[in-house]
Amino acid sequence: DLLAAGAPVLDPAGDSNSPCTSVARLGRGGRHHDQVAGSLRAASRLLPDNAAVAGSPRVWQLVGSRTNVYNFPAPWIGYRTTALDDPVAFSKRRRETKWILVDTADLGQWTPDRQAALVALVPRLGFCPVFDQNGVKLFRRMPRAPECSKP
Repeated sequence: DLLAAGAPVLDPAGDSNSPCTSVARLGRGGRHHDQVAGSLRAASRLLPDNAAVAGSPRVWQLVGSRTNVYNFPAPWIGYRTTALDDPVAFSKRRRETKWILVDTADLGQWTPDRQAALVALVPRLGFCPVFDQNGVKLFRRMPRAPECSKP
């Protein structure tokens, strides 16, 4: 478990300041960071193995082995213009993404525009909270969403 070991992980470009590296170092920053890292691991274990996930940068290392991982708020906002050559239909990507995993504890990567997108998309698309601990939030899209609490 790279998070538990605190091993630095470099992104493909070798950038030691990448979101992947920062996730690996979460356990080094004191008690709060240890709690957030534990919450990230706990929430990621609730995701089905092959599920498409929209996530904030701090969760990418935990979900990066999946075929479909989106930089939240993609694939709902911003994805169409960045994936013009995508062989999969935009509507299919949006429809098949049933999980959102975000770390709202790190304000360096959790920006006001991401928060606004979460507040707008979760109820509109039928996502319900599954996990909420130490700023780590996991939502699942329900086929017929009951009344869910706000993000």
